[in-house]
Amino acid sequence: MNFLEEKIAKDGVIRDGNILKVDSFLNHQVDIDIMRQISCEFRRRFNGVKFNKILTIEASGIAIATSLANLCEVPVVFAKKSETLNSTDTKYVSKAYSFTHSQTNNIFVSRPYLNAGDQVLIVDDFLANGEAAHALIDIVHQAGGTVVGIGVAIEKGHQVGGKILREEGYRVESIAIVDSMDSKAQTINFREQPPTVPIVTLSMSDHDYMRMAIEEARDGIRQGHGGPFGSVIVKDGKVVARGHNMVLRNNDPTAHGEMTAIRKAGVALGTFDLSGCVLYTTGEPCHMCLCAIMWANIDKVYYGCTIADNGRIGFRDDKFNDIFGGRDRLGGLLTELDRQACLDLFDEYNSIQHQGY
Repeated sequence: MNFLEEKIAKDGVIRDGNILKVDSFLNHQVDIDIMRQISCEFRRRFNGVKFNKILTIEASGIAIATSLANLCEVPVVFAKKSETLNSTDTKYVSKAYSFTHSQTNNIFVSRPYLNAGDQVLIVDDFLANGEAAHALIDIVHQAGGTVVGIGVAIEKGHQVGGKILREEGYRVESIAIVDSMDSKAQTINFREQPPTVPIVTLSMSDHDYMRMAIEEARDGIRQGHGGPFGSVIVKDGKVVARGHNMVLRNNDPTAHGEMTAIRKAGVALGTFDLSGCVLYTTGEPCHMCLCAIMWANIDKVYYGCTIADNGRIGFRDDKFNDIFGGRDRLGGLLTELDRQACLDLFDEYNSIQHQGY
């Protein structure tokens, strides 16, 4: 059994009427470790799927969606089931029948939060007959967006929701699929699936972190945020921050990939002192970023393309290097890594229309 199946078998309670209660760790009291593992598993399963928003429905899906959004650095939108006094925006509205409460709910999302062109990943705690999922899909379509996938913590495989959604062409990833339950014996049978990857056993190499930096840079390029520069900061084998060049997005000449990642790492760790951290970046840092790296006490930097490579695609790092120099006195701080993979990234950037700066 995977981590979630084990938790369900240990702490879940089966009630008459095919009701599975997981209040103690998922949808009343939240087990943060289980939530972390669920979000990491979803990120692994949807690796390579591009989405700019996560959509869920109140209330139990919010914790999962927020944990995943934190890893993927995208916003969460949750559909509401009830009007409030400050719900004044026009809305996308759909209907979903709740078998738990035996009633049909109007669910809605205010129009400013979903837009045409949005690539949306839907996330929820349960999937049974698919009523909530179809309502969320309807709302995304009303907004002119696209549903790129559906992530579910627990699917009731003996009910029709998952089957229908998959037949409709949606990619549905369920971490635990329940095929049968017995409330008298308190036994549960799970559908066999490919194994999850326990996050405690993940072993990342320097090359893996550089690949993450490359993907971070690609995300920035696709969004028109700036040049092909992405950075990842790691401490004690865990990624604490990612960032890409946002000079054009923020109209900020200091918003280099390394600077963005350093700022995020400081917030994530609650300190300006990033001792013990390693930074991976697709391009050799400019002098501004080098100074920030040194002020932050970052232990080590792995870079892909060189200062000269940066210059060949139109950036002025080489000119600043001629003025300030001094890289020969940095000792072992800087090490080149995976230059060819980063050169390929630079070629991608150079092949598309982009704004120079």
